[in-house]
Amino acid sequence: MKRVYEHAIFNLCSATASDSSGTSFVVRYAHLLNPQRVKVRGEVFRLLSDGLLEDGITYSTLRTRAWVYQEWNLSKRSLVMGSHQLWWHCREKLACELWPVGTPQANRGRWWSQTQPLKESAPSGDSDDMDAWSQRVLAYMRTKLTRESDRLVALSGVVQSFGQTRQLTDDYLAGLWRSHLPAALLWKVSSSARRSATYTAASWSWASLAGDCLVSTDKGLVHEPCFITVKQKMPLGEPGPDGFLMGGAITLRGYLFEVVYRSAGLFLGRGDFMAPGDQTTGGELYLDEGSEDDQVISYLEAPDLRDFSRWLENKAVRLSMSLKDAQGRFYFLLFLDRGDGYRFRFRGLTLYQPLDQSDSFYRIGYMNWGKLPGVVNTDELMADCLKSTVSIL
Repeated sequence: MKRVYEHAIFNLCSATASDSSGTSFVVRYAHLLNPQRVKVRGEVFRLLSDGLLEDGITYSTLRTRAWVYQEWNLSKRSLVMGSHQLWWHCREKLACELWPVGTPQANRGRWWSQTQPLKESAPSGDSDDMDAWSQRVLAYMRTKLTRESDRLVALSGVVQSFGQTRQLTDDYLAGLWRSHLPAALLWKVSSSARRSATYTAASWSWASLAGDCLVSTDKGLVHEPCFITVKQKMPLGEPGPDGFLMGGAITLRGYLFEVVYRSAGLFLGRGDFMAPGDQTTGGELYLDEGSEDDQVISYLEAPDLRDFSRWLENKAVRLSMSLKDAQGRFYFLLFLDRGDGYRFRFRGLTLYQPLDQSDSFYRIGYMNWGKLPGVVNTDELMADCLKSTVSIL
């Protein structure tokens, strides 16, 4: 599909129908598009709605569909049938019937950012690449799919275009690029979200989440000093229809702290994790799953790593439960120290280890700590603490 969209003369889009049974040619009253003219102190002004683009395209059902994301962003030119008028956008111009030669300069910045096709720039460093990829993930994960099993497949055209233009020849697995590791594992969820009931990706990948949620990564992390070493990425299962692998175990080596859940109280909202017996640890917790009313974790039930493809076909079960009811063990895996300029300077992942899976861990969240347990600074950490090796499914 990448080649279809990239080489087409232009793409014809209907942003009016809510589904396949709707019509693309709605009844409209073109004369109502003409702006109202008013005279103020002898000068004539035209009154126009500032929300024309949002009403006609941005908030249309079309833009919420995951399959449309690559179609919209890879096409060189698009003619869009909106609810009130036709829109044109390409890599140089955004125009509509009211502004056939281009939208006003006053709105160009805000509107352009919402409609610009992905014209990939030449590679300029790992940091720029990772930040650019994170922006694509943020936009894509706000879309919806009928089948969440298509989450990675529906992005494959963008993946190919991004890797090709930015000359990323390294591995791509389940939504992440090898050259961005380990920093790329530090994505966080800032809205209600749940992992898909069917296996779509490993827990360390944002692609394991069902869509329509806010997934982001802080800028510039790829060049921050990191305490984590990526020991191995072991693919599990067969490649998907796009040729990319969707799952696997990633083995990391770093400083691992066992933690316990600390409730925030009935009227204080969400809890967090602290080191056992040390109330001064803890901080900002971004759980991958949950809602305003409950904090949730999930993990795979007795996965067969020797024949993962067969297990996926026949027995794959994801167990989900409230965080406060979980019986396994919790850990904080330290990734980096952002320095004195941050209140919660220590960044890392929150992991869960089920009681019956002694060799496996699952990512359940992202966490920032203000201090480390029993350690004054990172120099003492490296001198006094031993690193652990963990395998995350």
